[in-house]
Amino acid sequence: MPSAVTSPPSAPSIPVRLLVIADQPGLVTAIAAALTPLDAEIVRVNGVSAALSGVLAQDFALIVVGAGRTESGAQIIRSIRAHRDHGHTPLLVLAAQAGGEAEAYRLGAVDVLGVTVAPEILRAKAAVFIALHRRIAIAASGSERERRLRWLVDHTSDAVWRFAADQPIPTDASPDEQIDLCYRHGFLAECNDAMARMYGFPSPAAMVGIRLSDMMPRSDERNLAYLRAFIAADYRLLDAESVERDREGNVKFLRNTLIAVAEDGHLRSAWGISRDITQRRKDEESLRLHALVLERMAEGVSVADADGLIRYTNAAADAMFGCSRGELAGTSLLAHSELTPDDQAKALGEILAQLAKEGSWTGEWRHRRKDGGAFITSVSIASIEQDGRRYLVCVQGDVTEQRRRLREIEESEAHTRALIDSALDAMITIDEIGVVTDWNPQAHAIFGWSRDEALGQSLAEMIIPPNLREAHRRGILRFHETGEGPILGRRLELAAVRRSGELFPVELSIVPSRIGGKQRFCGYLRDITERKRTEDELHQRERQLSLVIDALPALVCYVDDQRRYQLANRAYEEWFGIQPEQLLGRHMAEVIGGDAFALVESRISLALSGKRESFEGVLPYRDWAPRDIHADYMPDIDADGTVRGFVALVQDVSARKQAEAREHLLVEAIAVLNGSLDVDRTLMDLAAVVVPRLGDWCTIDLIDEGGPRRVAVVHRDPARARSLEDLLTADPGSREAIVARVAGKAAGEFVPEVGAEMSLLRSLGLGSFLAVPLRTRGRVVGVLSLASEGRRRLNDADHAFAQELADRTAAAIDNARLYQAEKTARGYAADRAEALARTNAELEQFAYVASHDLQEPLRMVLQFLELMRPKIEPHLDERTRSYMGFISEGATRMHALIHDLLAYSRLGREDTPPLQEIGLERVLAEALDNLSVSITSTGARISHGPLPVVRIDKVQLIQILQNLISNALKFRGAGIPEIAVTASDGHDHWTVKVADNGIGIDPAYHERIFEVFQRLHGRSEYPGTGIGLAIVKKAVERQNGRIWVESELGKGSTFAFTVPKAGNVLA
Repeated sequence: MPSAVTSPPSAPSIPVRLLVIADQPGLVTAIAAALTPLDAEIVRVNGVSAALSGVLAQDFALIVVGAGRTESGAQIIRSIRAHRDHGHTPLLVLAAQAGGEAEAYRLGAVDVLGVTVAPEILRAKAAVFIALHRRIAIAASGSERERRLRWLVDHTSDAVWRFAADQPIPTDASPDEQIDLCYRHGFLAECNDAMARMYGFPSPAAMVGIRLSDMMPRSDERNLAYLRAFIAADYRLLDAESVERDREGNVKFLRNTLIAVAEDGHLRSAWGISRDITQRRKDEESLRLHALVLERMAEGVSVADADGLIRYTNAAADAMFGCSRGELAGTSLLAHSELTPDDQAKALGEILAQLAKEGSWTGEWRHRRKDGGAFITSVSIASIEQDGRRYLVCVQGDVTEQRRRLREIEESEAHTRALIDSALDAMITIDEIGVVTDWNPQAHAIFGWSRDEALGQSLAEMIIPPNLREAHRRGILRFHETGEGPILGRRLELAAVRRSGELFPVELSIVPSRIGGKQRFCGYLRDITERKRTEDELHQRERQLSLVIDALPALVCYVDDQRRYQLANRAYEEWFGIQPEQLLGRHMAEVIGGDAFALVESRISLALSGKRESFEGVLPYRDWAPRDIHADYMPDIDADGTVRGFVALVQDVSARKQAEAREHLLVEAIAVLNGSLDVDRTLMDLAAVVVPRLGDWCTIDLIDEGGPRRVAVVHRDPARARSLEDLLTADPGSREAIVARVAGKAAGEFVPEVGAEMSLLRSLGLGSFLAVPLRTRGRVVGVLSLASEGRRRLNDADHAFAQELADRTAAAIDNARLYQAEKTARGYAADRAEALARTNAELEQFAYVASHDLQEPLRMVLQFLELMRPKIEPHLDERTRSYMGFISEGATRMHALIHDLLAYSRLGREDTPPLQEIGLERVLAEALDNLSVSITSTGARISHGPLPVVRIDKVQLIQILQNLISNALKFRGAGIPEIAVTASDGHDHWTVKVADNGIGIDPAYHERIFEVFQRLHGRSEYPGTGIGLAIVKKAVERQNGRIWVESELGKGSTFAFTVPKAGNVLA
């Protein structure tokens, strides 16, 4: 089959040389082998050597540079370009490493290929330059040479062209004059098919006659620089870049080689070859812009290989660790963590395993900066595949400050808990169905139920007498239905019941509240002042937490020096409803609007001059509501100092600005409310603070026994306030109707836009209106009203803020009124408290005496029973003898029970004994000595580790250890009992553990076993009274400790309790 491309007619061959130079000998040999079939002499050089200078004295059609490493390849190119004869000789680079293409092009390479390029492609590219070189050499050799040149022009894939001038251009004119004449007289005289296709024309003939100014815009400074370089190079320019436009006006980036034809000191025409590199430039620019955005990110970004070794870090990551650029490369992702090297390797292995399985990992790391400073980061790692290799992309943000604030919140909550626990009054909280959710120590002291026992229990079943429980349940139900309760918010005397079943009177006040969106009822005994303080602290904490914001959406974009978008993120779609792709190439003014652009234009100019700009302001975006914004404009400056554009980061801070304004207003309002007990004066001052910052006018009405009473009317114009007061006073019925209507609604009334049907509000010239009730303890004490005029409108946030202000105002009013009532009631409460204390002391004495005196008659029963048994037992039948056994066994159990009750009573009755420092090992020895009989009979093996010196009452510690070891012996399994006593350091206390291999305890009973009379087994299985562990718990708690159990059925038990430290000394 004949070839589609005909071969040119033969012509005398002109010798041509190719130079092959590489930084590796093997690479030189491989490239030369690929080029050997070409009709050219191949000169080989290994790297930059002394011989290179002599070699470069020769003429070469093409220089092929093999770069095994990017740095050495760049050095070779610089050496060649520095030679006086090869500043424009075509350079073709074969690179072994990716990433150096942009640098190679910058240094003057005409093309960059990989070292793995197919030999035929390399030969084809080299053949073009050989042909061009020969064509230039024989340009003047006659028609045969012209015919061969025409064949080459018609069959090359590059554009070949000739520009001519309709008037000769003198070469002695200045460069700028010559350029001007080129644009005025230059036109395309001829070109090949490749050029016609490149510019979108059907044939070369369709392009002939096109003016130079239509193809290569004079307005682009790069084209002027291109022509100046052409003139400066004596009209022979190689590998120069121009920016042109095709038939449709699309931008084209071309790499050109051109030679001018001059006669008699005048330019007549110019020949050239052009290659379209538009797509390469677009790819390079896109890569550069994405890299720029990555470098400007606030988060630290690291890219690691599949083994977790860092290969790349952005500037934020380097700054985060205090390292210089590239210093982290080659280190592990966890190299700067606080973990030991072994733990680092283990943690990294676990992370890599999860990434291999799920593709991502999130968590937190604790690091040390290079200077030793500690910090915490939130970490997100994703696994990606690129060119058959796996990489790990790690994004880290410094959350040290967030964790510090979280610790402060936790410390605040712990402080609140401590205040409740140290209160002198009983404080009890129940949820919406009457279940106890909080119970302070004073409640424990009054009712006898510990906090652990009370939480989660029904309050009615614990402290409310049976005849009042149904009324209590109906009251809760009524409150849910109506928001009111007959006893809520009142100081009452009611009967309550202790754990022992004893009825007694209490002075009680119950206040409903919502905590975390859930209904709660708080009960206070005796001192209402303590209740108000605690409520205020809780409310303040909730308000502070509500002000914490996580993050605001931000616009991220890149704008070039023509003020046009080149890159934009998805936030533009959220802000403006515009897809990011639709922004590219559009001017900023077209997108954000002329008014907004006019406000930021000076900032943009400063950024484009190379100065970073940060500012805040209100921008009236086109077709959207104005936004409060914080913006950062960061210039993009090239290595040569040219500003190509800037990166913009814009955050919407409207919510923060509004929150700050309301916060300042709330602080001032609270100061007013706390400043005086004169209710009317305080409310008038409050209205003056609210206007005009929250509304244009404000009224406050109080609801007294005689009905609503207007206390304050404030308008931003004092004269207008008087006229409003006259108008409102003239129609008291309308005012009373509004107050009554608002008082009956939980959220009050809110009219965002006053309509024509609202005659009274319209007559006042109002644009929007809201009224909220002043509600305290389930009762409405007044109404606060706000209104706006003109174009100003109140919104939902204003409504919510007004309701919060109303709640605080109602609380202040209630405080003022309760303060007067409290002064009267305080004297009466003190007398009642003294009487209650005497009664409690008498009851404790009674319990102790009763337990003590019961032992004597019981002892007599047992003694006489033993005296009677030998005499009468032989005369009794079997049933009667069993009855006698039952009597003896019951009396014995009762004696043990009274003995344990007396011990339990003494723990609550006796004063706390003085503490002493004593070695725990010595105490353990005494306890084991007391149990020696049981230990010997069971064959138990008892061991202990190093035991500390503790600060505790010795007798009670012996009692604690003896009871726990006795239980371990009693509830033993089938094997030999094994018991171990150990101690561990708990910062400010020691944790002592008694572990056994006994029968174990079901986790469901871990709390129950510490209660009085609680048994998990029948007496026939294991004897005992069920009080032993209750005594242990009470003894531990009297030493300011706590006790718990860790156990499962059949797996033994470990009882642990804490004791105060005497120092870090082991006995």
